[in-house]
Amino acid sequence: MNYKIYPINQGTRIMDIHDVVYRQPVGEDVSFAYGAFLLKDAKGKLIMVDSGAPSLSEVREKGYPLRTPDEDIDMVEEVRKHGVDPAEVSMIIYTHLHWDHAWNTNSFPNATLIAQAAEMAAAINPMKIGRKSYGFMEESNGPEWLHSIMRFQAVNGDVEILPGIRVIMTPGHTIGSQSVLVDTEKGVYMLPGDWIMCDRNLDMELPGGGTPDVAAWYQSLEKVKKLEFAGILPCHDPKTYTEMYYG
Repeated sequence: MNYKIYPINQGTRIMDIHDVVYRQPVGEDVSFAYGAFLLKDAKGKLIMVDSGAPSLSEVREKGYPLRTPDEDIDMVEEVRKHGVDPAEVSMIIYTHLHWDHAWNTNSFPNATLIAQAAEMAAAINPMKIGRKSYGFMEESNGPEWLHSIMRFQAVNGDVEILPGIRVIMTPGHTIGSQSVLVDTEKGVYMLPGDWIMCDRNLDMELPGGGTPDVAAWYQSLEKVKKLEFAGILPCHDPKTYTEMYYG
């Protein structure tokens, strides 16, 4: 089964290269994008990879202590611009459960939610330093994804999710990070979540600036280097959103 991959852009903000590429000197501004992906097959099946961040309006209204894109872009409205009713999305595959990837779950009420079992365990009981990353904030009454916990299905390791869609474990950014491999007419594309934040991580073979497990990141890199792809689409790289679709 082949899919088309539609990147859903939720805006950008400026960050220092030190935050995006490991141990780079401070002082270079880079554009840091936010977003998710919509997958469509020829029969109309609709699947999301991640569900994006809260909008700037929501962050300001509810006082979340988060750094969001400078633009006020609502993920659900962007999905609707593709002619998709969020209620028709049948599945969301999460690369990991950080707040900027796993918000808006309640807006996709009929979607089965897929994450690695290791990621769910880490996200439900995170270390203190990672609590906000997973969305544990008093202002939001906990993570958005946790409010939809009954719809989650945990997977373990490298598995096929559906014909044409499979996941492989790529830890490093988080213990349960997974990359999503999608078959298209032009070949297999990889959606790596935050294991790869931008093309520079691949080009320089350096992890993201805040990577907590560098050794695991490099093990993931060696694993991925053995595979062939039509393309790798880092969700935080603005270049990913310059195409209407891939495949």
